[in-house]
Amino acid sequence: MKNVYSRSFESAPPPRSISGSKAFTLAEVLITLGIIGVVAALTIPTLIQNHKKHVIEVKLKTFYTIMNQAVQKSELDYGDKSTWNETGGNLCYGCIKANPLLSDEQFFDKYLGPNLTVIDHKKIPQPGIADFQLDTYTLKNGLQFSMYEGGAIYWLFTDTKTQKILGKNAFTFAFIPRIEEGHKNLWIYHENKGIEPFAYGFTNSYEYNMSMCKKDNKYCTKLIQMNNWKIPKDYPIRF
Repeated sequence: MKNVYSRSFESAPPPRSISGSKAFTLAEVLITLGIIGVVAALTIPTLIQNHKKHVIEVKLKTFYTIMNQAVQKSELDYGDKSTWNETGGNLCYGCIKANPLLSDEQFFDKYLGPNLTVIDHKKIPQPGIADFQLDTYTLKNGLQFSMYEGGAIYWLFTDTKTQKILGKNAFTFAFIPRIEEGHKNLWIYHENKGIEPFAYGFTNSYEYNMSMCKKDNKYCTKLIQMNNWKIPKDYPIRF
């Protein structure tokens, strides 16, 4: 009977290759992981920032669409929006104030609320003015906004958990469809329109609106709309 010899795995020489390729040394693995870490550190913040911007862009465009759909539906019941003059004349710049007046909440309940799916209504501080409370509404799709001046001014909040900063997570819109003679020079953009990005003194110049966005963040909403609802690469506010 032939002798059968056995050899332990411990005494076997290390493999020269794995699947035909040379095995990585520990140093090579560490270098590779280091490179991956550097790349991740450089790219992940950019990816997060781009995602934040995309979320804001979608919310802005969605708010603009559904609010103006609500205005159009209400016109079927109450006539042209330029005649809705029950909130102190705010929807008609330069008009004689109506009597009696509607509060912000009454205006919303009459003209907009019936055509929106509201799941919450509360009072919150106005951005930048903590002691002034605004009627604030949350829609079924998660959008949250406040209104002021009898339905003439709106703020869309794209982040409801952090401090409100205009142009970053709070964006200004205006609804002033009727402008009386003598007042059209600066509010003319809003005449005969629905709820639009705030554009007092608006011009079609991108450079002008960029400069206004830098000086007064209320104008930043209009700048984004001018860029097809995309936050410009040279947007002056960081996210």
